[in-house]
Amino acid sequence: MPKAHEDTALRTPVSFSKMDVEVASKDFYESKNLLEINVLVKERGNGIPIDLGVNIKEKSDTEVVYKKKIVKITDQYYVIFVHGLPDKWKSVSFDFYDKNESKSVMKGDQKIYVSSAKTEKHDRFIPQKDAFYEVKYTNLLMKDAEKIIKEEQEMIAKANKNQNELQQKIESLKEELDYKTETEKAEVNQTISSLTLKIEGYKREKTDHEKLIKEQQERIKNLKKKKQELEVK
Repeated sequence: MPKAHEDTALRTPVSFSKMDVEVASKDFYESKNLLEINVLVKERGNGIPIDLGVNIKEKSDTEVVYKKKIVKITDQYYVIFVHGLPDKWKSVSFDFYDKNESKSVMKGDQKIYVSSAKTEKHDRFIPQKDAFYEVKYTNLLMKDAEKIIKEEQEMIAKANKNQNELQQKIESLKEELDYKTETEKAEVNQTISSLTLKIEGYKREKTDHEKLIKEQQERIKNLKKKKQELEVK
């Protein structure tokens, strides 16, 4: 049973028996007392497609069975409509499962919660074609790719900083060699070799980060093309 105003934050993965589910958006249309949530579903297991099902409860009256509709946009993106919620609804719980599972497997403790306080409110509901939701999904994928690019750029900047600091340390050690004994020189040269190996490691790391950035940039390019095609529909 959902607690009063309990809410699962957007893009927070919640694990169910055969899938991880994230809420991408949540909207409530007051003229129809209609709740719409868009969810990302990542399947786990043997690769057999799931037949998504969901049990829905509302805090103010957990005995009521609400009319629902699940629309599959892609294998990873679904739109769920919940009809006839109370005017002053508080929090709705969603318990996701695969309809192909046995009932003993279906039941779990994990749930996704959507609270009225954290849901976007709208006066009127306008039905949309699947292409509209595909565009939303595509926008989401582009944002994820942009986030990865930003993270990788930060990792490159950190590697550059570490590399520069190590290089400065090497230069400093080299300047001191003329004042060292032969034994000390051997120790310093060993330290320089160790620091040089670390620098080479940072260079390899940067190459990997740059490769991933290029992959995500290409992904964004392809997603933008797909989005343009969808918007024409």
